Amino acid sequence: MTARAPILLAERFAAGEPPTAATLGWLRTSIQRILRGDAPADVCLRLTMACRKAARNDALIRAARIVDAGRGLSAWHLAELVRQAVNRFETVTLPRIRRGDAGELSPLDSELRDAFATGAPPLTTQHRIYDVLASCPSDESAT
Repeated sequence: MTARAPILLAERFAAGEPPTAATLGWLRTSIQRILRGDAPADVCLRLTMACRKAARNDALIRAARIVDAGRGLSAWHLAELVRQAVNRFETVTLPRIRRGDAGELSPLDSELRDAFATGAPPLTTQHRIYDVLASCPSDESAT
């Protein structure tokens, strides 16, 4: 999980995990914005669908970096490999997580868990995943 994704902080906090410094900082700032009337609560908490999609995309980019492992694969090739990993995760690992018997997750599965935990619709086609990877600035992309 990354501290950059408020939805992931919220999910873990709601599940009963003790709040981290990042969680407390996010809550404090968000509540201050809500009390000032800056915007609706979901905007102040950064839990809008746009924020969820951004968190999902960040997790998919990190997953692609893991898959690439410094090999310099093209974004199109990586998109297909990530699509395969997403499919495997959704059909094999996610049901195990839901049953509580997933055990320790690999770094790739941890990123995919975070992508699914955002609540944003999962990206399951090579083209849609490619769009995410190709939109990432070249110094931060998986390619």
